[in-house]
Amino acid sequence: MKKYLLKQLVIIVILFVLSFMIHIYMKKTNSLLSVENIVSKQTIILIILSVILLIYNLLLYNFANINSNFMKHRIWRKMHILILVWLIISFLIFVILFSTTSFIQNHLWTIYIIIYYFLFFINLLVLSIVNNLISKNIVIKKKLTLTWIISTLIIILILFFVPNF
Repeated sequence: MKKYLLKQLVIIVILFVLSFMIHIYMKKTNSLLSVENIVSKQTIILIILSVILLIYNLLLYNFANINSNFMKHRIWRKMHILILVWLIISFLIFVILFSTTSFIQNHLWTIYIIIYYFLFFINLLVLSIVNNLISKNIVIKKKLTLTWIISTLIIILILFFVPNF
C-alpha cells in the first residue's frame, strides 16, 4: 500500500510541476497563445494535453493494480451517461460562476485546476465507453492505452480541425 501511495503521490507531483512549468512559460512569453505559427501552437498544446492524459491513465492504472474489481461493477455499463451528465452540469456551473467574475484573470493558476478537472472526466468518459465497447476479458492496461490513444485523437481533431483554435 505504501508503494501505491508513493507512486500516486509522485504522479500528482508531476502534474503540479507540469502546471508550474506551463505557468512559467506563459509568464515568460506572455502567453502560450502568443506563438505565431498556429501549427506550433497546436502542437505544443497537443503535447501538453497528451502528457496530462497519460498521467491520468497512469493514476488509473496504479489504482487498477491494487483493486482487482476496478470497472467490473454493473454501474460501469451506465457510467458514460453519468459522466456525461456530470460534465454538462460541471460546465454549466463553471460558466455561471466564472463568466461574471474576473477571478480566473486574477488567479491564473485556477485555470490549470479547471483544465485538469475537465480533462480527467473526459478521460473517464472515454474509458467508460471503451470499457463498454470492448471485451470484458481485455486487461485494464490495454483499455487505458486505447483510452489514451482515443483521447489524444479527439484532441488532435479539435485542435487541427476547429478553425481559429
